[in-house]
Amino acid sequence: MTIFSFILMGGYIFMLNKLSKVQNKSSFNSFHQESPYIQENHQSTTSLEINTKGHIFHGSLKDKTTFSLTTPEGWEEKTGLNKVAELQIANISKGSLAIVIGERKSTFANSNLIKSLGDYSEFTRGRLVDAYQTHEIKNSSILKLGNNSALQYEIHVTSENGDGANHLFTVIETPEHYYQILISAPESGFEKNLPMFKSIVASFEEKSPVL
Repeated sequence: MTIFSFILMGGYIFMLNKLSKVQNKSSFNSFHQESPYIQENHQSTTSLEINTKGHIFHGSLKDKTTFSLTTPEGWEEKTGLNKVAELQIANISKGSLAIVIGERKSTFANSNLIKSLGDYSEFTRGRLVDAYQTHEIKNSSILKLGNNSALQYEIHVTSENGDGANHLFTVIETPEHYYQILISAPESGFEKNLPMFKSIVASFEEKSPVL
């Protein structure tokens, strides 16, 4: 997978405004539209563990590195949201979805474009907002998630027909990888659920493969 296959949410993100009305998986998946920037199929591997903190979702990269996100009750694994994501989950009742994409830093070893987390953030964030008529970065933060550096942005976007949505977009740097975590929700309820979204991001953990 390359950075150029990064998700472009395009039109389907605005179907989040209807997501809370969905009652079954088949109609939920029908909201998906293909992104013109997805260049290859990428098979994700996820698993779910339940403990007293909620649901723990696990994803796996091609090099066998694994990661996890912990969510409250109500989130479930989905497919068809994005072909290159290693983890796809949604909370239908809150009209929210989240995806995680991981890439090896060595992918960019010979690139002048990506030399740091800041570079990676600028490029992927630019590819995301280019899909919309307008966008506004409301807040940005420098984070430490465990031992990993991260940059986080609250982004409001508007489509050509005037529909709006909000993204919590986070990029994370680990010793060998860059990750993108995108949590998207309709305008209504985003601020109320923002602490939950941030706690999901903060739960991120990576485990290197056992050699």
